[in-house]
Amino acid sequence: MDKIIANKLKSGDNIRVIAPARSISLLGKETRDIADQKLAQLGLEVSFGKNVEESDEFNSSSIKARVEDLHEAFADNSIQGILTV
Repeated sequence: MDKIIANKLKSGDNIRVIAPARSISLLGKETRDIADQKLAQLGLEVSFGKNVEESDEFNSSSIKARVEDLHEAFADNSIQGILTV
């Protein structure tokens, strides 16, 4: 099987943030602001899966919601990278 090597991210690329394990709601505002600044400094355009802030008693979203965000990220041709919480 041939290796598939992803292109390096560059300024202007779009990345999607998803939460396949724990909700992004675990992160405080200050931590999220720092991450947003760092990604902006790299010139990356950031979008979030629609379920990343959903949080249940396990600080996660439903399996269905996590899979939905993952599938949407891979199906979106405008996304060059996926970043997980």
